[in-house]
Amino acid sequence: MPVPASFADLFTDAKDRDYCGDFWYETSFFLPVHSAGRVVVRFGSITQRGRVFCNGVEVAQHVGGFLPVVADVTKAVRPGESNCLVVLANNELDEVSMPCGAVSTLPDGRKLARPYYDFFNYAGLQRSVWLMQLPEEGIEDYDATYTLQGEDAQVHYRVVAGPGEVCVRLRDADGCLVAQAQGDEGVLKVEKAHL
Repeated sequence: MPVPASFADLFTDAKDRDYCGDFWYETSFFLPVHSAGRVVVRFGSITQRGRVFCNGVEVAQHVGGFLPVVADVTKAVRPGESNCLVVLANNELDEVSMPCGAVSTLPDGRKLARPYYDFFNYAGLQRSVWLMQLPEEGIEDYDATYTLQGEDAQVHYRVVAGPGEVCVRLRDADGCLVAQAQGDEGVLKVEKAHL
């Protein structure tokens, strides 16, 4: 199958177009001998759920077809050799999938996805896939919330990062530094905050 694509778009017969269940993708890639850092494979999406394997080692699982999936393959990859990347995907619908739906079994044993509204169950590796080498240090995720106390604000933050020191700086609309803190988690105090 080409990637990115919805595999159902490639068939005209109903049996193949409406396939429901597990399906596999496999490719090989060569990674030159690399310096220190992390090697990840970023999938733009795996619809509806997926498991990712590199050289036979499971490196990621994901549920939800419309968000990126990042698989860290650093420990499984073999630099200077051919590597095998495999994705086991599944497009069965349920009450919590998007779109919501159900799966029925036809008399011949085939499964059929039945969305609860007018939506075709497009599935596959529908967005681009990238092999990336990243530095060991880096921000993987963060979140921030705030509370107000009169004219002042407190910005509560949490950063998920690789090894190394985390320094957080908050700047206003003009680019002026208004608060800073050290550490993976903390509070930035802003006096007379401009909301």
